[in-house]
Amino acid sequence: MIGAEEKRKLMKQFETEPLYWLGAGLKLTAGFLVLLVIAAGPWLALHETGRTIAIAGDVPQAETMSADNRVVFDGRSR
Repeated sequence: MIGAEEKRKLMKQFETEPLYWLGAGLKLTAGFLVLLVIAAGPWLALHETGRTIAIAGDVPQAETMSADNRVVFDGRSR
C-alpha cells in the first residue's frame, strides 16, 4: 500500500500530463453515449411500433386486437 504523500505526488504527476485529461474526457463521452443508447432503445422500439400501426390504416387498436383474438379462437375451434 502507498502512503498519502506518495499518492498525492503521483496524482499531481498524472494531472499535469495532457493525455490524462484527454482520457478522462473520452471516458466521460463514452459513458454518455452508452446512456444515450440505453435510453434510445425503448423509444425507438415504441416509435417503430407506432409507425407500423399508422401504415396499417386508421383501424383502432381495440378492433385490431379483437380481430386477432377471433383468428386465434377460430384456429383453436377447428
